[in-house]
Amino acid sequence: MLTHASRLEHEDKYLLPAARSQTALGLLRRGLREDSDYPRGRVHSVYFDTPDWKHLEEKSAGNRHKTKLRVRWYGQIGSSRPSGGCFVEVKVRLGSARSKLRLPAAPEAAILAGAPLADPVFGDLKALLGELGIPASGTLRPVFEVVYDRYRFVDPINRDRISLDTNILISRTNSLVCYGRTGVPLNKAVVEVKGPGGRLPRILERDRRLNLRRSSFSKYEACYMAAIKHAQCT
Repeated sequence: MLTHASRLEHEDKYLLPAARSQTALGLLRRGLREDSDYPRGRVHSVYFDTPDWKHLEEKSAGNRHKTKLRVRWYGQIGSSRPSGGCFVEVKVRLGSARSKLRLPAAPEAAILAGAPLADPVFGDLKALLGELGIPASGTLRPVFEVVYDRYRFVDPINRDRISLDTNILISRTNSLVCYGRTGVPLNKAVVEVKGPGGRLPRILERDRRLNLRRSSFSKYEACYMAAIKHAQCT
């Protein structure tokens, strides 16, 4: 049974220098309401791709239709210890619209957090992709894990959901697939706006210090470009 079956939803992204993320966070806390259920947390995403990096290339080639496959779990900011279960997710993007489907997976997050990405436990999760409409191809394999801190807010005026993602980095790679620089955050942070309003909260829009710019930013692609592209991949 799906825990979340998303209809198409409008999503916009805005980049800012990572050095300005604390300024942005202070403004969001002052002008918006923190999400009542999940105000903040550490997000862990293990991405799956094919040997020819099909899903990465969808983004690099500028395709309007993009698909990301990942296993996700959560923890507390400042701690590497995960909490709760994990989910298999398929995120489909068509222009600025996106939908996300997810299924709960059997392993506890602590098991996945402690297992190498080459461990069969990750391969076993591919079978769940079929239930989300993605053929469980034998060529799919976990490639690397992206982690970041996420702060969630709600705009009280238009009910848009706003998130600020900071400290974005690759924490580890699948040693059978690629090697790269891990543990080094990107020099960017990102504000995501989900909902019908589709625009930055005014409290951010007015502050020129943030140097915010609209972008089709992908954490998967950005981390690959920063840490993996010039390393050895198979």
